[in-house]
Amino acid sequence: MNLNKQKLVIFNPKHSLRFDNLNNLAVLAIIISSLIWGATPAIMKYTLLTVPVFSLGFLRFFAASLILLPFVFKKINIKDITPLVVGAALLGITVHISFFFLGLKLTTALNAGIISAFYPILTLIFAHILLSEKIKGNILVGAVLGIAGLGIIIGKDILTSGFTLSPLGDFLIISSAIVGVL
Repeated sequence: MNLNKQKLVIFNPKHSLRFDNLNNLAVLAIIISSLIWGATPAIMKYTLLTVPVFSLGFLRFFAASLILLPFVFKKINIKDITPLVVGAALLGITVHISFFFLGLKLTTALNAGIISAFYPILTLIFAHILLSEKIKGNILVGAVLGIAGLGIIIGKDILTSGFTLSPLGDFLIISSAIVGVL
């Protein structure tokens, strides 16, 4: 069966969304992933009230590993695990998430969400600086629109309740963002 010709129809009495190929389904998966990640600071902030920082990190990734293991078990080759992969895992998961959870414990979920929303912009900047990737016009326009959109979305909340500074917590969230992008 050709997967590209499968159709996924989401039922809605007024409209039906059709995903005629895997590219459209991938876009839906990215949207769902963004919604989940967008809710993460608030959910994790609430969870950190009862679960210690490193226990939460361990439980989160242990559960994810158990879920993903059946899909990758036969594809794992020990020879492919290089020092670069180990370093990326330590930075990208251990240090990044530790900084994020520690920072989240010391700052507001709003501050963490605002800082985390800049991950794509940081990725663009570091790719340009470290990898000499050229920033194309449409990508630059998208980055500017993303920053403007973020400003519009959070502007009302900042104007009404203010942007509370928690220097150490905010610093850890920024460090988390930088380490996560590297």
